Amino acid sequence: MQASSIDSLGLEGIPSEPFPVNVRTNPIPPFVQSPVDGTEYKTVTMEFSWLQVEDAAKYQMEIAEDPDFLHVVDEKELVRKAGYKTKVLLPRTYFFRVRSIAADNYVGVWSDTIRFSLLQPPPAPPSEPPKKGKKEINIRWKDLGEGISYHFQLARDKDFEEVLLDRMVERSQYAFPKPRKPGQYFVRVSAVKADGFEGHFSTPQSFEIGCFEW
Repeated sequence: MQASSIDSLGLEGIPSEPFPVNVRTNPIPPFVQSPVDGTEYKTVTMEFSWLQVEDAAKYQMEIAEDPDFLHVVDEKELVRKAGYKTKVLLPRTYFFRVRSIAADNYVGVWSDTIRFSLLQPPPAPPSEPPKKGKKEINIRWKDLGEGISYHFQLARDKDFEEVLLDRMVERSQYAFPKPRKPGQYFVRVSAVKADGFEGHFSTPQSFEIGCFEW
C-alpha cells in the first residue's frame, strides 16, 4: 500500500514508500447443511448443522424473524460444536446464519442467510381427568377428526423424564392396567396427522394410586 497527499488545488504529492498490509480472511464462514434454504418443515423444533471450519474455536449462530436480523429469537455461541437444536418455535418463517470465531476471538463473516418455515402443527387435544376403575385407568380426550391418530404417554413425573407407557392410539380414548405401585402418575396426549406430523402434548393430567387399592 502507498499513500500520498493532495493540496487544495488538487495537486498530488510524491507517494510514500510502499508498505505491506495483511488482510485477514480467516476463519471462513461455515457451510450450512441444515436447514435447506426455502424449505417448509413439519416440526415444532428445528435442528441446525454446519461443516466444521478448521481454524474456528467456536461458532456464533442467530435465528431471527426477519432477514435483517433485527428481531433475533435465539442466539448462541457454541464451542467446537457444529450443530444446535432449538426449543419449541412458533409456526412461521425464520432466518438463520452462523459465523466462525478464531481462538484469538477474531470474528469471521456471516454465512449465507438461510430462510425456512415451520408449518402449523395439529393442536393438542384437550383431555378429561383420568377415571380409575377396579383394574384399569381410562382417559378420554377431544376427537380431532378424520386422519388424526394420537400419541399417549404415562409417566411418574410431570416432566415425563421417566415414561412408563408410550403408545400410538387410533381412537380418542385409551385404557391401561392400573399401576401397582402407589403414588402419583401423569398422562398426556398429542395429535399426529396422517403424514406423521406430530403436534404439542396436552397439559398433563394426574391421578393417584393408593397403598391399599389392590
